[in-house]
Amino acid sequence: MAEIISLGFGSTGICQSDALWGVLANEHNILPCGERKDELTSTASKFYSTTHKEVLVPRAILCDTEPIFVCHDGFSPELLLYQDHMTGGIYPRGYYSSTCFVERITDAIRRQVELCDRCEGFILHSS
Repeated sequence: MAEIISLGFGSTGICQSDALWGVLANEHNILPCGERKDELTSTASKFYSTTHKEVLVPRAILCDTEPIFVCHDGFSPELLLYQDHMTGGIYPRGYYSSTCFVERITDAIRRQVELCDRCEGFILHSS
C-alpha cells in the first residue's frame, strides 16, 4: 500500500499536524497511545507504521527550533526534531545557525521514505 508522510514545521505547523493526527486516529479507531480501539480500517497503514510491539505510530516528522513545541506522546521520538540551542524566537539566530538542523531534517525524511514500500506523497504543515 502507498504510504503518506506528514511534515510539521514550526509551532503552527505542529499544531496543524496535531489536529490532523487527532482526526486520523479517531477515523481509524486508534487510541492516542497507539493501541487499537476496534478493528482497524483498511487505510490505517497508509498513515501509521507499526512497531514490533504492535503499537501504531504516526508516520510524521515534527520540527521546530524550540523543544517545547515538539514534545508529543504517541509519536516516534527520533522524528521529533528541534535545535540543540534555543533561538528565543529571534529569526536571524535560527536562520544563520540552522545548517546542521536542515541536514537532520532531510536525513529524517530520507529515512522515513526508505522505510515505506511505496511513498505516495507528503502532507506539509507550516506557518
